[in-house]
Amino acid sequence: VSISSGDGIATSGDIRLAVGTAQKAAGSVVLSAGVSATTHGGSVEIASGRGRESSGTIAVRTQFSEGSSGAVVVSTGSAVQSSTGSITLSSGVSAESTAGAIGITAGQSGSGSGSTISIVAGHSVNDAGGAIVVGTGGTSRTTSGAVAIGSADGITGSGMVNMVTGTTSRGDSGSVSISTGEAPRGAAGSISVA
Repeated sequence: VSISSGDGIATSGDIRLAVGTAQKAAGSVVLSAGVSATTHGGSVEIASGRGRESSGTIAVRTQFSEGSSGAVVVSTGSAVQSSTGSITLSSGVSAESTAGAIGITAGQSGSGSGSTISIVAGHSVNDAGGAIVVGTGGTSRTTSGAVAIGSADGITGSGMVNMVTGTTSRGDSGSVSISTGEAPRGAAGSISVA
């Protein structure tokens, strides 16, 4: 099944999928690929159009509500005999300018506490748990990127920054290592504790 709009000299036509309004529960829009009994299921691909000046934007968001707004859930399916799928967030490569940034920001609160951003690695029953790796981009000519971890300023007090390893009941707990890189032709970086 192919649905397409017509070509145009100035502007091509739009394709809109919309559900009507309702006094109670409004209808949903469901995009689902085909199921395979023996091999791979079908894929769902959403891509913006290509342009000479810039490509189009893809916006995934929930609408405003006088109560609670809806959630945006991005998850892969479960698997029985093999690995589950991965989730990859990446910006494109820029040959002559700056590559796009990836920003993760929690919402602002008017009266309650600010929202939290949680990054948790996976739990394992029979093997080692997953790791969290935070690294900067490298460079072949100048200085690599920096990693900044800090709490924000506050009126009555600023937040804490905690670096702790987990407890263990049968072995050794993990270590906390703070070190600077080697500099064969220059001065190695310093560690300052104030």
